[in-house]
Amino acid sequence: METAAPVDIVRRFSSQIDPKIRRNMVFRTVKELGPLELCNLLGYLCYSMPNIELAPIWLDVVLAALACIDEAPDRFQASYQHLSNHPRQLALSFLIGTDDACSAITGSEPVIYDYEDVPLGVRKTRARGQNRCQLDVLRNDPAPSVIHILLENPRLVETDVLRIAAKRPQSAKTFYELVSSSRFGLRQPLISAVSMNPFTPIRLAIALVPMLPKGILKEVVTLTALDESIRQAANAFLT
Repeated sequence: METAAPVDIVRRFSSQIDPKIRRNMVFRTVKELGPLELCNLLGYLCYSMPNIELAPIWLDVVLAALACIDEAPDRFQASYQHLSNHPRQLALSFLIGTDDACSAITGSEPVIYDYEDVPLGVRKTRARGQNRCQLDVLRNDPAPSVIHILLENPRLVETDVLRIAAKRPQSAKTFYELVSSSRFGLRQPLISAVSMNPFTPIRLAIALVPMLPKGILKEVVTLTALDESIRQAANAFLT
């Protein structure tokens, strides 16, 4: 069980240069921490945000937490209760989320072609390819596994990724693929686009609030399409 002070845990995370190895390290640590230790780590990081140097650590920690919450919701709820006096507690309310509900009413829209007529394996192969027209079509693919491969394709640029992030409706798993991307996940325009999409899972949107610049936070507070808890979390960083 990890018993080190939050600053020491963060320093250990930061010492790992490889983002994939670091993310695995963070996941194992978050899974092992008790409620009080987890509270101290998240409280320390949240109070220190926004911070360019700590942003990768914050994102890794919250992604690990979100991946573990459904397995042990009581542990995360206990951590949130320990944070009752934290000045930015509302920005940590993703700890008590229990599903991937979003702000928007579920909707639908036509796709460019019937994805069910094209085998998943074929779409994955196309996602690795160089055909620009096929890549443009695959931006709308409903399979997160296809989006995952697409995000690693060097021909995909930030403009493409922002279109995926801004798409409405969009699947919850696709948003997780976007922010988990080693190429694009930490880019401010992407974080902002995901945070302001009403189809983003509420708990993910709240978890991203500490990474937002002040101008975007002000905009989030005024977006009535977003759930009240997201706007309150943003406001906690403005007061």
